[in-house]
Amino acid sequence: FTTAVTAAMTTIEDNRQCAAERGEAMGETFPVVQGTPIGVPVGAPQIPMGVLVGAPPLTVQEQVVLNYRTAVLCFSGLDFATTLLKAIAVLASTRDSMWLSLAVLILGPLCGMLGAKTLNRPLVSVYFAFCIFKAAVEIAFAFYTMWQWNVLFVVMQGWIIKIVATFMSTLDGISALRRSELLELKDVPVHMVYW
Repeated sequence: FTTAVTAAMTTIEDNRQCAAERGEAMGETFPVVQGTPIGVPVGAPQIPMGVLVGAPPLTVQEQVVLNYRTAVLCFSGLDFATTLLKAIAVLASTRDSMWLSLAVLILGPLCGMLGAKTLNRPLVSVYFAFCIFKAAVEIAFAFYTMWQWNVLFVVMQGWIIKIVATFMSTLDGISALRRSELLELKDVPVHMVYW
C-alpha cells in the first residue's frame, strides 16, 4: 500500500531525476559534467589520475644514512641503558661521587639518540666522542683487572664506533635541507645495518 501511495505522489520530473541518479536514461540524454579538483589554481598542470608524484629516488649516500640511522638509534639506546645501570650499581654499592660522573656520561647516548632521530651531525659527534671515551675506559679497565670478558666489551665498543663513524661521515655529505626531506619520508624501506 505504501509503495502505491509514494508512486502516486512522485511527479514525472522526480522519476527522471531518480532514473538519472541510477544511470538509467529513460530514452533521454543528460549532460555529462566533468569534475574538477577543488583548490587547484586555474591553468595549473593537470596530473592524470593514477600517476604517482613523489620525491626523487634516494642516492646511495641517503640510503646508507637511513639504514645506519636505525643502528645508531639502537646502539645509543643500549648505551643509555647500560650506563644508567652502571650508575645505579655504583650508587648502590659505594655511595661515593663516582655515580655522578656516570650519570653525566648518560648525556652521550642521549645525544646519539637525538642526533640519529633528527639527523643532527653535531649531536652524533658528541655520541662518537662518548664512544671513543667509553672504549678507552674499557681498555684501561681490561688492563687493570685482567678480566677476559673486558676484551669482548672492547671489541664490541670498537664495532659500535665503526658504525657511528660511518653514519657520521656519510651524514656529512648530505645537505641540511635534504636531511629534513629525508626525515619526512615514511614509505622508504630501511634495513638496520649491523656492520
